[in-house]
Amino acid sequence: MDNIQLPLPVSYIISSLNRAGFEAYIVGGCVRDYLLGKPPKDWDITTSALPEQVKAIFPHTYDTGIEHGTVTVLVDKTGYEVTTYRIDGEYKDNRHPESVVFTNKLTGDLARRDFTMNAIAYNDSEGFVDEFGGIEDLRKGLIRAVRNPSERFREDALRMMRALRFSAQLGFEIEENTRLAIRENAGLIKNISRERIRDELIKLILSDNPLNIYQVREEGLMDYFMPELSSVLEDRRTELTSCLPVTKADVVIRLALLFHSLDRNVENRLLRELRLDNKTIKDVITLSGYMNTTPDPTPYGVRRLVSETSADMAEKVIYMWGISGYDNESSQAGQVLEGVIADGDCCSMADLAVKGEDLIQAGIPRGKQLGDILRSCLDEVLREPGHNNRDCLINRAVEMMGGK
Repeated sequence: MDNIQLPLPVSYIISSLNRAGFEAYIVGGCVRDYLLGKPPKDWDITTSALPEQVKAIFPHTYDTGIEHGTVTVLVDKTGYEVTTYRIDGEYKDNRHPESVVFTNKLTGDLARRDFTMNAIAYNDSEGFVDEFGGIEDLRKGLIRAVRNPSERFREDALRMMRALRFSAQLGFEIEENTRLAIRENAGLIKNISRERIRDELIKLILSDNPLNIYQVREEGLMDYFMPELSSVLEDRRTELTSCLPVTKADVVIRLALLFHSLDRNVENRLLRELRLDNKTIKDVITLSGYMNTTPDPTPYGVRRLVSETSADMAEKVIYMWGISGYDNESSQAGQVLEGVIADGDCCSMADLAVKGEDLIQAGIPRGKQLGDILRSCLDEVLREPGHNNRDCLINRAVEMMGGK
């Protein structure tokens, strides 16, 4: 097996720790990603040196999570996390250890990790240190808990969602004892914050295997954090199994596909329970609403869609028309939208050639009637873009005023 080509700053940190008499390795996701042929995103380093010893070796550090043994070492203004080997104490909340005990044994540190594929260490002098068969599990495409899976999940119940998320992202199977332990301990997920669950759920549905969301339901987790979604997955299984895998990996699109059949108030509540940001919630609800309407691919219909939402949202709506089976309407509307954008058609009050003050000067009084006439002017322009002319719209407004 080839050696990992470590970035120079990582090699510098490891060699500096070695020269000071300490062990040091890269560990976790960076090793896993390398073995999967993926470029590592982060380089986490584990060492036998205590935090204060790490800080004494390097001139530029800051405390990241020093109570858990983590110090960030700055090299050329880039931070690298260096964590002391540790053994976690008792977990009473299924998420955080009550205490952390530092150790000088790498094996003890690797044993506390979640899955075998994340419990592999490496340095240039010793190569790969794989105490729990993680390399073989990667070859087999298996997600296996380190040692006793129920103990791992009772320590940190989020690991159950992580197993399902990794399965979706990597296309791996979950080893049978690990899967059974998820089912047996599913109720512990209620002790995990919605933010943590949301992050794993979003990563899962944005993966190449979004239908693995059914595993979250089938292993019993979903009943404890979102039973309404569990019901949706069952009631709309045919639609979701055909549509979800072929949609763009866009969080708004995939969430709208999952939630659009729900009452809007229920949908809003569930999205807020997931602690999503306000814009994402608004966009999902908007897209959901349009998915439940009949498409209007005419130029007026497309301009009105842009006016009511935005060009970006109109593109999503038109895309979902196609996913929902309105292929001809989606294709036609997509071509119209391209023309609307290319021609710079007016689709908003901001782009209207007249403003409220123009109409007031033309003799139209302030008040509700003024707003109604402005909206009528915009509708006129949505039907006939060439009418977005100041004099034309003022004349039209005066006509409307005279007819009232």
